[in-house]
Amino acid sequence: MTLFDKIKTAEVLAWKGIYIDNPKCYFCQDNLESNRHLFFECHYSYKTLIRLIPTLQNFLLRPNVSQALDFIEGLPGENKNKSYSLLLFNATVYHLWRERNNQRFNSSAKCFTTLASEIAKEVRIKSLKWKWK
Repeated sequence: MTLFDKIKTAEVLAWKGIYIDNPKCYFCQDNLESNRHLFFECHYSYKTLIRLIPTLQNFLLRPNVSQALDFIEGLPGENKNKSYSLLLFNATVYHLWRERNNQRFNSSAKCFTTLASEIAKEVRIKSLKWKWK
């Protein structure tokens, strides 16, 4: 959904004529909440991402979701490492959206380091169950 701009951000809802009382990003409160900003132009989401996948900070500009996925797919090495990085990336996108919803609807916020630690732990547990040939 993120790749095709189908996440219901404030920008998407406004484009559909739905009024949002606070259209700013819940992470930084600076910019309009858009798919592009939320994943990964916002400082909060970018810091979360590079804490988990540091090689993504090697881009000249912050990558969008499509660029990051292409980069991970092109990494040299075993499929296991790519699969782990893809799982980590997808989990990051999922958890960022979930954290955005927690901040918007439950008035609860986590710092990016806590969120990154939770994502890393969850992915580590999931990957322990993988069976490799």
